[in-house]
Amino acid sequence: MEQKLKAVYNTSGKQKAKLAARARFASFMEMSEQKFGHLIIETEKDPLFKKFLFAGGRGARLLKYSRFPGASFSSSTIEFNDALACGGQPLDVEGFSEERAGAVASVRKIGLEKFRKYFLDSEEALEPAKLCSICGISEHELALVIGLVNDIAVRGEFYHPSGLNQEAESNYFKIASVAYDSEGFPLISFYSPKYAQGRYIINRDTLEDLKRSGYFSEAELPGIEALVNRLEKINLRKSTIFQAVSNIALRQKDYITSGNECRLVEFTQKALSAVIGVDSSIVSRAIYKKSVELPDGTEKPISFFFPSKQDLCSFMIRDLIGGETSALSDDRIRKILAGRHNFVVSRRTVALCRKESGIDTYIVRRKARK
Repeated sequence: MEQKLKAVYNTSGKQKAKLAARARFASFMEMSEQKFGHLIIETEKDPLFKKFLFAGGRGARLLKYSRFPGASFSSSTIEFNDALACGGQPLDVEGFSEERAGAVASVRKIGLEKFRKYFLDSEEALEPAKLCSICGISEHELALVIGLVNDIAVRGEFYHPSGLNQEAESNYFKIASVAYDSEGFPLISFYSPKYAQGRYIINRDTLEDLKRSGYFSEAELPGIEALVNRLEKINLRKSTIFQAVSNIALRQKDYITSGNECRLVEFTQKALSAVIGVDSSIVSRAIYKKSVELPDGTEKPISFFFPSKQDLCSFMIRDLIGGETSALSDDRIRKILAGRHNFVVSRRTVALCRKESGIDTYIVRRKARK
């Protein structure tokens, strides 16, 4: 009996540990973008992270960045900062300190091409002294530029505020803009340089070599796995956001390029989670209150691009009734949807979607036309 109780207790303890770990992970995925940006910055300031970044074994880098395909840092942010350095007034004069203005001047000194190459697009970090030499700046100026990049990472709502927050009491964070190249491939411009950096790639073989070689001190060894785990969690959050935006850019291209809601296709968060190989709860938490800017300048919540069949039915009904020359009955609408859009629903579903869209019945609309 005592052994059975111990087994139950041990199992219960393991379950509690798993539940606690899940709760911590859920909290991490729900973290605001500002806090997430701060977390990345603090992680990259960690001396152990710096040892990872500038270490090499057997000729291979231990840690490097790997950008997401078709993703970059939004050039509009650079243009905005460049305008400030030319004497333009920031949106928040008090918030934009003299130190940040000095950083913008340093960016101009470096030149936007080198700034993008070495501070935004580089997949391998350079030692500070080498970076200063290449860019022709002092260590103080380097610190200012890095501070500016970090500032953009945690204050996205200042540089690219969401217009959705003006329409209702909300707290959306505009994460990126979506466009297409000449061949129709999605181009995703992140407003945070930390997302534009992409994922951390850790060379495990190099890590083991460095452990054996004594590169890490005894005091540092216990913190290695904790740092690796943190980097992997950051990777998962970044990758999930990228995959969500990238997939909606591919799946919903007809809508994004036309603005016609009738050209949206059914796409669920569950379907996305299956495509990218993560739990649907991770997708849901990652995209919550995030938005993207479309090529025509409009802004939409990421969740908008995952319409249900009922949502699509409502879009089509609004489009049909908006252009009707004579009142259409629910059954007539059902037949048009099936014939014109190959969209098969029942008359009852049409009635439900019409009602939820705030549209009057066929009889009321017909009387209003007389």
